[in-house]
Amino acid sequence: MNEERDSLKGKLAAYAICVAVAVGLLLAVLTISGYWKAEDPMDRARILCDGFSVPGALLVLVAGVLFVSGQGAFNGLLFGLKRGKEIFLPFLHSEYVPYREFVKRRAKKKVTGYGCLFFTGLAFLIVGIVLLVRFNKLYP
Repeated sequence: MNEERDSLKGKLAAYAICVAVAVGLLLAVLTISGYWKAEDPMDRARILCDGFSVPGALLVLVAGVLFVSGQGAFNGLLFGLKRGKEIFLPFLHSEYVPYREFVKRRAKKKVTGYGCLFFTGLAFLIVGIVLLVRFNKLYP
């Protein structure tokens, strides 16, 4: 029972952090775009649409990159960077690891728990799309 409660608390904390980051990005976009000074309703609607779409798209894309990375898409690139460091910076001592071992070690270190990024970003993106449809109907 305590494990379920701790798990629920952890998930709620992760979602709270994701929502806080998304709201921070929303406020940053609104401030940078001049939402508070815009007097034309068309400009305010456009900026509000952008304000929800930008954090939504960013969070969904970050979740996508984390998913692809967990599937091993960047193993070759990371191995090449590690080997490049060993070749060009020999004074930084590290043992040589063959590619097969490198992939096995990376498979053990999979990143999980990025669903909160995806679903929070998806919620913001849906609100942005709804605002975009509304904007296009009001201001053709």
